[in-house]
Amino acid sequence: MRDDLTLKKHPIRGAIFGLIAGLGIALLLISHSVMFLGGLTPLITIVFFLLLGILIGAAGPKRKSRT
Repeated sequence: MRDDLTLKKHPIRGAIFGLIAGLGIALLLISHSVMFLGGLTPLITIVFFLLLGILIGAAGPKRKSRT
């Protein structure tokens, strides 16, 4: 098999982007008074988007590696 056809998935990159998206959306919802800062819902929102990012990174479309 040729090296230039190697396809890779990126679950770690998906986790990082999911964490950043979860933090941003949680802060947005807190600033618009949709959810309260002291509750458990910001943590649930962050964890949900973290898991969603991992899922998309692991099960999403493959990309060619640049090496």
